[in-house]
Amino acid sequence: MNIFLLVRLLFVGFIMGGCRSTKISIPTFGIPPCNGTVGCAWDDIFLVHERYDHVIGCTVISPDPYGGPGPAPDPRYVALVKRAAAANLPVVGILDPYSIEPFNLTLVLETIDKYYSFYPGLAGIFLYTFDNICEEIPIRYQVIWDHIHTKQDDPIVVINLGPLATECFMNVSTIILTYQYEIDNYMTYSPAPWMKNYPPERFWNTIANVPESKLETVVERAKELGVGHVFVTSYDMFDNYQHLPAYFDKEAQMVSN
Repeated sequence: MNIFLLVRLLFVGFIMGGCRSTKISIPTFGIPPCNGTVGCAWDDIFLVHERYDHVIGCTVISPDPYGGPGPAPDPRYVALVKRAAAANLPVVGILDPYSIEPFNLTLVLETIDKYYSFYPGLAGIFLYTFDNICEEIPIRYQVIWDHIHTKQDDPIVVINLGPLATECFMNVSTIILTYQYEIDNYMTYSPAPWMKNYPPERFWNTIANVPESKLETVVERAKELGVGHVFVTSYDMFDNYQHLPAYFDKEAQMVSN
């Protein structure tokens, strides 16, 4: 299963201290590490993170184009994660538990082990595909949650459930991705009533195909909805988050205010 063809989101972020209620968390798994060339998107991310007082909540990596840590450490990503850790910019690794068919919990846990072994400084794991079924928590997701916590203290654990997310998953995640669509539906989107019982940093929205003329409206909408992590892009969903929008600096400024 090619995650870059199927993913209709991305990424994730997690608030790492500070008093700001909203962070910009960036779907960066389609953006390769810098190789010394001018205009590298990762350089822009680090610059904005420093310029706007750690406004970046989180970024994500996928060294394997199919979603995962790869068969061996990739020196480019090793250097990237090290640089990010030094800048207090959290990076999480993405994996799709259901790309292992049939679902194999042992292999999922081994993949998590590889991420932490290959990329020291990793801040957590983003689980792309989740069955929104509460009854599966004890036999699958609680096990995954507990295993990640053996790797580090206070890890970021992001899960993708979409608008139909159920409250039972709050105990096995730090962030739930609840919206990953284009702008048309966002202005009428309403979170489930139970979400009001949790702080904004527990939820994340990504909104695509947003022209610069509507950027401020969308950012303010996210804040009104009580969303702690947001990413707005001018590209459509088929871009698979391979680029930053031209208004990225402006977006970071709006979110930081």
